[in-house]
Amino acid sequence: MVLDFDIPTKEIERRKKVIEDTWDYKLDNIDHIPIQLIPIPNSKGYTLQERFTDKKKQLEVEVEKIKAGLELMPDDYIPTLHPDLGYVVTQSIFGLKPIYADPNQPPYTKKDPPKIAKIDDIYKLKIPDPYSDGLMPEGLERIKYLMEETDYQFPCSLLDVGGPMDMAYELMGTNLFFTAMYDAPDALQYLVNFLADVSITLRDACIKAAGGIKNVTCVEWDEKWFPKKGYVSNDLAAMYSPEFFKKFAIPADNKIYKKYGDGLIHNCGPHPSVDFYLRDNPRICGLTCTAWDLDDKTLKRIKTLFDHKAILYVELRITESIDKTVEEYKRVVDALVPNVIAIPWMWVGPSTSLYPIPPYIDVRRDTPILYNKLLKVCKEYARKMRKG
Repeated sequence: MVLDFDIPTKEIERRKKVIEDTWDYKLDNIDHIPIQLIPIPNSKGYTLQERFTDKKKQLEVEVEKIKAGLELMPDDYIPTLHPDLGYVVTQSIFGLKPIYADPNQPPYTKKDPPKIAKIDDIYKLKIPDPYSDGLMPEGLERIKYLMEETDYQFPCSLLDVGGPMDMAYELMGTNLFFTAMYDAPDALQYLVNFLADVSITLRDACIKAAGGIKNVTCVEWDEKWFPKKGYVSNDLAAMYSPEFFKKFAIPADNKIYKKYGDGLIHNCGPHPSVDFYLRDNPRICGLTCTAWDLDDKTLKRIKTLFDHKAILYVELRITESIDKTVEEYKRVVDALVPNVIAIPWMWVGPSTSLYPIPPYIDVRRDTPILYNKLLKVCKEYARKMRKG
């Protein structure tokens, strides 16, 4: 049997309620700001390529991950599944081929020549079929396989389909994407709105494969469980002006939020457009980002803008030591308390080689150590938030 361990269903539901209350700033009965660590032992050492291309190996890693999370974390951990083929799914449905330059690196697709080489190519694109085009059929099968093999006990993320602006960049290439903002704004608006429709088509198919929206963590790649499911990645917002964010990104992103409801925006950072992240209709409930891209200026703006209205999920990483990781989180906490809640999260283990863990880190040994060090900060954080 795949699941050879007990699942504490009632306890998991309690942890979900803590997350929900934290989003709403209801901290009276919360001992600490919840800690969202995802320990991934990957004890057999499967490469990313093996996990992306072999559903049985990905299932092994996912089940081992859940078992480790429940064993190593005395609180907070919410088990989920992460069907993953890499950040190439949407590119593939438009005919771009995934390439593995290194089996331990995510696949990529060549942008030279780009799929959209000139502005006129934008109007030739057709809505793809998620059941026949590119990697989508394999991705849908992967979602269904992981859910069925684990008896629908855990919610799953969707495939990494990307946000409209991110996908426009992937299809156009760097030069045309940025010059089109100035030279052909109407065409770029048409493209990102078209890609929002494509994104909805792909997400709908993923949600159906998972057995309904209640079975998903959110409507994107993020494997953390969220009480509200709307989610759009917009990492390219770090690279263009707030004026362009308002003009191009917000209308296209809002199509997705209006389809699936309120939720989060993702941008690793930096955040030149942070003043325009939060919206009321649809409601943007918060931001997921990286700690190392939150400079003092951005933190000051977030403290003002997000004040008891929205939360942060702050990704951490282990570089020099566990203590340095905790210090980085504490830097964020000290800048935001008592106005804004920042939930710490990170993958502990080789979930992605984009941020590889140092060789001295042992997932099973060090996850409880990291958790307990963060717990001290998060208890004091909750106390100060309640007092504030």
